[in-house]
Amino acid sequence: MPLLNMSEAARAAGVSRGQLYRLVESGRISATKRPNGQQGIDTAELLRVFGALQGTGQADRMNSSRPSGAGQLVQQETVRRVSELEAEVRRLTDVLRLTERMLQTAEDRLRQADAERAQLMLLLPMPTSRQLDHQPVTPAAAPAPQKTVRRVAAKKAKVAEPVRPAPARKTAAAKTASRKTPARKTRSA
Repeated sequence: MPLLNMSEAARAAGVSRGQLYRLVESGRISATKRPNGQQGIDTAELLRVFGALQGTGQADRMNSSRPSGAGQLVQQETVRRVSELEAEVRRLTDVLRLTERMLQTAEDRLRQADAERAQLMLLLPMPTSRQLDHQPVTPAAAPAPQKTVRRVAAKKAKVAEPVRPAPARKTAAAKTASRKTPARKTRSA
């Protein structure tokens, strides 16, 4: 809000300048130094101490077509601030509506996901009480190749896996005998 000099502040508050100075000295109202070095009083301070100011109230606005200099400043500042606040309220109302719609959409999606999960749970087979008592619930693993399973089972039982006999190797004589070589013809003399 605008900073008024002591004369303007006294006029707006409807008190004498002397009384305003005494209120500042007693600390009941605060004053600040203006850029030109004089004391000034913010209109918010005047409103806090005196309530409605002269020339700024609804009745004064209706009865007076031309408010005084200080009253006109206060009135202009008040109108500008009210307009800003109304625009902010409209913007925040729009944001609130958008947020409520987003929340409603999220809640609808959550309810739908819960319903789908419940339907999927009904499709799962129910474990027996024996399975619940003796086996921990773990995710199913991919089946291992059969040879690996046999080897693991054999290791667990500490039994050697049966060894298949290797095919017999042929001796050198057997290899030669098995070759099909044409028989040599001998010459008879």
